[in-house]
Amino acid sequence: MTELIVAFRNFTKALKTVNHIKENTFSGDIVDEIHQTFSSWISQVVRIYKQENHVEFEWLVGPIPIE
Repeated sequence: MTELIVAFRNFTKALKTVNHIKENTFSGDIVDEIHQTFSSWISQVVRIYKQENHVEFEWLVGPIPIE
């Protein structure tokens, strides 16, 4: 079981967001991608380029539930 806990400044408590991460992997000639969905408001894409020596992260957060 994977657990993600997110805390933000000006919040009095941390938000427990997920117990399960949904992942999809895509492989191409130039880049491999891993799409991860942590909750309805947190996701990321990890890109690994075949001819490069770095990894690229794209994060999407929001809208943040405050109820």
